[in-house]
Amino acid sequence: MSFWIMCSVGVLLVILEIFLGSFFLLFFGLGFLAVAFLGLLTDFAWFGIAPLVVQAILICIISLCLLLLRKPIKRLFRHSQELGEDFLDSGGEGEIREGMVYFKGTLWKIQGDASAYTEGQKVRIKGVKNSRAEIEA
Repeated sequence: MSFWIMCSVGVLLVILEIFLGSFFLLFFGLGFLAVAFLGLLTDFAWFGIAPLVVQAILICIISLCLLLLRKPIKRLFRHSQELGEDFLDSGGEGEIREGMVYFKGTLWKIQGDASAYTEGQKVRIKGVKNSRAEIEA
């Protein structure tokens, strides 16, 4: 396979990984890219085997070796603070903005009477339920 075809397949797999988020295709994309660039340095006609077969074997070996590193690499991307399913149910401090409450990175409708609060006022949030923030009185 030519350099450009292998690079195209590798880049396509990496782009698909971005959209799918499987954290699986990335390693095969990197395998294709590694063999493509390795092909610039060497001729794959080893031991009388067809170059396409050698390339396929190398892609599999490199991809599987990278795939074995999947768990350690995943650990690098994890946040130090794990977000559980009750992330929004936990309380915290919010601020009134535009007639809503800004809490945990987004604006939420206020459960109850929103006119009782002034712009910029700090409030204590009990939690978020049904897309509405419950404010402590």
